[in-house]
Amino acid sequence: MNTATGSPRPCRRRPSAPSRRYAVRLPDSYRAFLARVGGSGAGPQYGLLPLDEPLPVESEDAVDDLREQDRRPGFLAAPFPLRGEWRGSPAERFDEEAERARVAGSLVIAESGCGEFVRLVVTGPSAGQIWFDDMTWDHIRPGPDFRDWYLSWLLR
Repeated sequence: MNTATGSPRPCRRRPSAPSRRYAVRLPDSYRAFLARVGGSGAGPQYGLLPLDEPLPVESEDAVDDLREQDRRPGFLAAPFPLRGEWRGSPAERFDEEAERARVAGSLVIAESGCGEFVRLVVTGPSAGQIWFDDMTWDHIRPGPDFRDWYLSWLLR
């Protein structure tokens, strides 16, 4: 068992296998993490979600729907459209298609609770960057690079 992550072992498949399956090259810092540390387990927020394996507990939470969305053909290969923080208007009606388009090219890697998720951008100029997606308040904001985000959690 990998004691740093709680994950039984580093990613069983080579980090290039998901890249081929989803037609994207995963960011280098995330690929290195998968190869050296593991694909899930202890980490920031409620821990890292597995890249390929099903979630450990069957649920009907939003995270299940988002993971399914992230793995649909073409979703990760689409360019991530945002360049800076985005806030919805309270007067706007929720539009599921617009929400999907806003986060295309990113992968949910952690859940923060209460409708908040951590996304890793995999395409475009922001590839490798963490974005914090608060679906409850219709707000998404940029964060640090994956490596810096994970290391800052380790150093706490």
